[in-house]
Amino acid sequence: MVRRYVSSAGQRAADRARLAAIRETILREVPGCAVAADQHYRETDLAIDYCEDVPRLPPAAVDNIVNLMQQAG
Repeated sequence: MVRRYVSSAGQRAADRARLAAIRETILREVPGCAVAADQHYRETDLAIDYCEDVPRLPPAAVDNIVNLMQQAG
């Protein structure tokens, strides 16, 4: 498989670090959520599980996840 990216390797590393910080904030601020089971296969995004492999979270918790992601840009 050949992978091609628009961003440089350095930019991708910075983006991964930023996503890791966002992930940690969400996991800390929203009890009961988790990183999605397929996150290991994602290279350029972050998926948070709120109802598949964890008990379904209430709408307010989901809204909090969305707000945290939006605040992070």
